[in-house]
Amino acid sequence: MKAVVTSDYGSVEVLNIENVEKPTIGKNEILICIYACSVNPIDWKIRKGLLKAVSGKKPPKILGGDFSGIVDEVGAEIKDFKIGDEVWGHINALKGGAYAEYIKVNTNNICLKPKNFDFIQAASIPLAGLTAYQSLVNYGKIKENSTVLINGCTGGVGSIAVQVAKFLGCHVTGVCSAKNAEYASSIGVDVIIDYKQENILNSNKTFDSIYDFVGNMTFSESKKIIKEQGAFITLNPSFPLLIFGGIMNCFRSKKYKGMLVKSSSDNLNKLKDMVESEALKATVESVFPLEKVQQAHTHSESGRVVGKVVMSLK
Repeated sequence: MKAVVTSDYGSVEVLNIENVEKPTIGKNEILICIYACSVNPIDWKIRKGLLKAVSGKKPPKILGGDFSGIVDEVGAEIKDFKIGDEVWGHINALKGGAYAEYIKVNTNNICLKPKNFDFIQAASIPLAGLTAYQSLVNYGKIKENSTVLINGCTGGVGSIAVQVAKFLGCHVTGVCSAKNAEYASSIGVDVIIDYKQENILNSNKTFDSIYDFVGNMTFSESKKIIKEQGAFITLNPSFPLLIFGGIMNCFRSKKYKGMLVKSSSDNLNKLKDMVESEALKATVESVFPLEKVQQAHTHSESGRVVGKVVMSLK
């Protein structure tokens, strides 16, 4: 099969199209023919060697953490899926595998894709959608009428987080650039903060939870605008935060949490329901063929992407 093979850590030049062996499935596994996959910031951070502490001495041979496609084979003990099912899914990006024509998964990695999404739209959601949903629900413990601050509200994760928060009845303040304000408003942001004109940390507003999807805020600086028993959630947790954060939070009135996304067919189904009820829309900023993977990574790294970058295999 055709795949993007990552030869080593480095620039986009380490990404090359090669023919590799098609995966062989076991009795509890499913083989997916991939129609589209998305490019997420974690992909190029891994590729550049920025996450060596968790990705290892060598990068994953094939990058990629989410995809859409069609079930091609099912293991003997698989009952919930059949050949021909249209699905979307998420796998651990640190292990990778989605930049390829085929991938093997288990039932917790996938669910049926939304009927009102094509494969390109569907590929843009799983990793970012699970990250947004789990950040808000599992880590932030949001409920109806919660006040949330989303830093990076027009990015791949942030734009989905806004829609999830609004679906769950929250009041959303979003931080973005002025040029993206119209888009932020269109997806439901109640109060838009232009980071070039206003420093939210100097505000007299307070929030039940803060979500830093950019990586340029700190818990220590943000504590003053978090309500008692509120939380600060980051997608860039340090090793000490992951190890000792839970213990430290027992002694804090304001919680500091590092988010690590997990595969969940249940959460994917919740996102599917949101899509099919038109509460969640996909924003695909650009589409590249798999052969243009180097250009796709370069574009994703530019910092100018509103929504998601997707690669098409069909």
